[in-house]
Amino acid sequence: RVKSPSPWLLEVNLSPSLGADTPLDLKVKSCLLADLLTLVALAPHDRAAARAKERTLRAAAIERLSRGEPTHRRHKGASDAGRGRTPLRCALRTLDAEARRAGGFRRLFPLAGGGEYLLLFAQHRPLNAALVRELDARCARAAQAEDEAEEEAADAEDAAGGAQGR
Repeated sequence: RVKSPSPWLLEVNLSPSLGADTPLDLKVKSCLLADLLTLVALAPHDRAAARAKERTLRAAAIERLSRGEPTHRRHKGASDAGRGRTPLRCALRTLDAEARRAGGFRRLFPLAGGGEYLLLFAQHRPLNAALVRELDARCARAAQAEDEAEEEAADAEDAAGGAQGR
């Protein structure tokens, strides 16, 4: 279901006021900030845990140095491609994670049915086109699964009705 492109007005404010002068201000701005921090997956920093991890890594590096090894190990097969992580798969994982944390935000691009927006970019970006194709394919698979479920429910209903009529 491709919609015709509709214009959006986006306000970009270099120094937004986060002061809350009214109850409505407080509600809107606190929800906005909560959604924003959730969307970026900002986790609280645990200073003690970070220091403990740093001490452990430093001790391991010193141990390797004492054995004449380099301080930083290279992991075999640690590249993204070696683990089946193509740029498209990484981008899809990021989109899925952001969608789960979106709160009151709605992604404008890339999205299923967003192919017409590709023409609005000054430079063609293959990953954007691939994301739109994959999101379109996901949408088509979901619609097909929904249709199949409806058909199965109708068949089950027909079978139940036929069994009662006997």
